[in-house]
Amino acid sequence: MIIPLRRSVNALATAILLAGPVSAQQEGDPFARARLDPGSRVTVGQPLRITVEVLVPSYFTGGPRFPALNVRDALTVFEDRGTNFTERMGRRTFAGQRRSFVVYPQRPGSYRIETIPVTVPYRDDTEGPTTATVSPPPILFEAVLPPEAEGLSYFIATTRLSLSATYDQVPDTMRVGDAFTRTVTATVQDALAMVVPPMGVDSIPGLAIYSDPPLVDDEGGERGERIVGTRSESFTFVALEEGEYEVSGLEIHWWDVNAGRMRTATVDPISFAVLPALTESAFGLEVDSAEVQAAAAETSSRFDVMRLLRRFGAWLLGTIAVLWLGVWVWRRHGRRWLARWEAAKAAKAESEETYFRKFREKARRGDPRATLRALTVWYDRARRPGDSAALSDWVTSVGEADLVTEYEGLLHEIYGSEPGSATWDASRLLTALARGRKKAGTEGSARARYVLPPLNPTGP
Repeated sequence: MIIPLRRSVNALATAILLAGPVSAQQEGDPFARARLDPGSRVTVGQPLRITVEVLVPSYFTGGPRFPALNVRDALTVFEDRGTNFTERMGRRTFAGQRRSFVVYPQRPGSYRIETIPVTVPYRDDTEGPTTATVSPPPILFEAVLPPEAEGLSYFIATTRLSLSATYDQVPDTMRVGDAFTRTVTATVQDALAMVVPPMGVDSIPGLAIYSDPPLVDDEGGERGERIVGTRSESFTFVALEEGEYEVSGLEIHWWDVNAGRMRTATVDPISFAVLPALTESAFGLEVDSAEVQAAAAETSSRFDVMRLLRRFGAWLLGTIAVLWLGVWVWRRHGRRWLARWEAAKAAKAESEETYFRKFREKARRGDPRATLRALTVWYDRARRPGDSAALSDWVTSVGEADLVTEYEGLLHEIYGSEPGSATWDASRLLTALARGRKKAGTEGSARARYVLPPLNPTGP
C-alpha cells in the first residue's frame, strides 16, 4: 500500500505543477510564454527566433523590461521592436506584448535556457498599479551539424552566400616594382559577418603581400529586417623578382538552409608575368645628364612675366571682376538680406515645430515635470484662435483616447498620491500627441509667425 500511495502523491504533484500556468490565467495573474521559430531543432549557425509573450489581466502601466539574454556557445541579438495584442481567455481579456531574441548557435549540441525574467508593470484590480516578474517555461532546443560539414575548420549556415573579387588593375604583364590590389568580399544573408572565415592568401616567393584590416559589417536585424553580414579583405601584391606567378583562388563552403545542402562559392586564380624593371629611356636614347642639368638651370633662371600674364591673365581679371561685383551687390542689398535672414531665423526659433521638437527631447529624457512644462509651452505656441487656453480641454477635444490616457497618467505621475508608479509612457505619449497634433491641425501652426511690428519704425 505504501508504493501506490507514493505514486499517487507524485502524480498529484505533477498535475499541480502542470496546472500552475492554467490556474494563473484563470485567476488573472500575469504570465509569460515562448515559442521557437523555425522549431526546436536547427542547424549550427542558423538563426533561431525565440518570441516571448507577456500577458497581464488588465493593462500595462509601462513598458515591460526584458533582460539581456546570454546563451553559452551562441550569439544573441535582441529585437527592439515590440508588438502589442489582446487575447481572450475564459471570461477575462488579457493585454499582451511580444518581443523576440534571435539566437545563432555556434556549436552542435543541446541548449537550455532556464529563465527569461521579464519585469511587467501593470494595473491590478485590487492593488492598483503594481509590478510583477514573469518568465516563460525553460526553453530547450538542439543545434546539429550536417554530415557534409564534418572535417571543416568552420561552418556557415545561411540562406545565401556570395563571393566576389575586384582589382584596382587587372595584372597581365608587370615589371619589378609594380603592384596591384585584390579585394575579396563575402556577403551572407540571415547570418552575421563574423561567421565568415579569414580570406587570406599564402606567401608567394618573389611577391611581397600586404594586407589591410578586414572590414566587417552587419546590417538589418531590426523591426523584422533581414540581417546581411559583409566581410571584405584587401591584399596588395608587389613584384620583387621577375618570373611567372599565380595568385591562388579562394573557396568557401556553406550550408544552404533553404535547400538543405552544401554549396561552394569560389574566386578564380590569376596568373601574370613579371618582367625586369626599366633602366633606360622609354625611347632608347642616351641623354647627357650634364647637358640636361645645364638646360634646366638656364630655363629656371628665366622669369618670363609676359608668358605668365598670357597664361593666367584672363583668369585673374575674371576673379577681380567677380569680387568687385560681389562687394557692390552686398553694399546695395546686403543689409536687407541680412535682416530678412535674421527675421526668418527668429521666426523659426519661435515656431510650433521648434517647440514640439523641444517637447519631444524633454519627453525622451523621462522627466515628467520637464515633460509637462514643455508640453504646456508647446500648446501655447500651437493653439489657434478659438482653442481653449487650457491644455486639458484641448487634449479632451482632439478625440484621441490614447492621448487622454497618457496625459492623465503624466499628471498622476507628478501630482498623484504615489509618485513614481510609472503610470505614463513617454513613447506612447509622443505617438498619441503626434496623431492629435495632426488631427487638430496644429501641426506647423503659424501662431508664432504673428510677430510684433518694429518698435521704432523708420517710415510711414
